[in-house]
Amino acid sequence: KTRTGTSLRVSVTMLGSGLATVGMPWLSNYLIEHQGWRTAYLAIGLGWGGLVWLVSYFMLHQRRDQPQVEAMAPATELTGYTIGEGIRSDAFIKMFLTILISNLVYFAFSFHLLPILMWSGLSRHAAVAVFSSLGISMIAGTALYGFIADRISPRMLTAILVALPAITLAMLLYPTTSALQRFIAVSAFGLSCGAQLPSFTNLSMRYLGMRSYGALSGLSN
Repeated sequence: KTRTGTSLRVSVTMLGSGLATVGMPWLSNYLIEHQGWRTAYLAIGLGWGGLVWLVSYFMLHQRRDQPQVEAMAPATELTGYTIGEGIRSDAFIKMFLTILISNLVYFAFSFHLLPILMWSGLSRHAAVAVFSSLGISMIAGTALYGFIADRISPRMLTAILVALPAITLAMLLYPTTSALQRFIAVSAFGLSCGAQLPSFTNLSMRYLGMRSYGALSGLSN
């Protein structure tokens, strides 16, 4: 199996964040306008929780529920760092700091994006539409990463993705009521965010190995 196929599969499994970001601004805005923000928070929380419960109950099965296989292929020894070695490695420290900074930017920006767009002069519905486009660009960024990840140096590509939000922030500093300008700014941010998650996953597999991948990936994120 080629690395290209692996990167593409990893990217496809991470499209959920972008899909959710497309619809959630509209749903949240509708519920807040018609039911109030308290009911909106309750409905969204219970709704997503209930959906996850249904998926987990009906689609995830324990090992004992699966048919037993008479002959199992010998397990392949996984390579890479142990947890202790990984935490002390330069690769882990660099990835941890990169992911920390990227997440700080992402959450600070996404939490305040709607009021930022409205402060610049957009109506609430126009701001919600621009916010929703963030999900579309995230999907595009995730999918695009799957096709180009193994044709470009992963470190260089990740550096570009981490730096790309600077374009968005610079564009938002310019006062304008143009929805198109805001759409371009938000789309640049979405492309970066959509590709960052599979990029960090790819770097973890490449430079930390699969021996303790779950633990080290979880700690770095």
